[in-house]
Amino acid sequence: MARCWSKDNSLGTRIVENKEGFKWKFYENIFFGQTKFECDLEFNDKGHPRRGRFVVYDNKKEARRRNCYQNCMWGVGVYGLYAFDEKDKKWDYEIPWPSKNRFESAAE
Repeated sequence: MARCWSKDNSLGTRIVENKEGFKWKFYENIFFGQTKFECDLEFNDKGHPRRGRFVVYDNKKEARRRNCYQNCMWGVGVYGLYAFDEKDKKWDYEIPWPSKNRFESAAE
């Protein structure tokens, strides 16, 4: 399950199957403020749900260890979120699931 939003847009709630994805396009609010997308994500790990709220894009603060250029791709797995590195063409482990396993405010 993925529910993503920004201050100006809600992308709704989607059921994302294994090896499936969903994508969206947006333009950064460079002149008038912040462009920030957050997602509530849930992953079923052999019958045990893992849940968390993550900042997946923020033009004012780094959301990833490495920059993404055209496509900011994230993958969800047992241990947390993985980010695709466009330069090296590989997935990097980025963010663990929250220890409390629930949707909480993403770290500012």
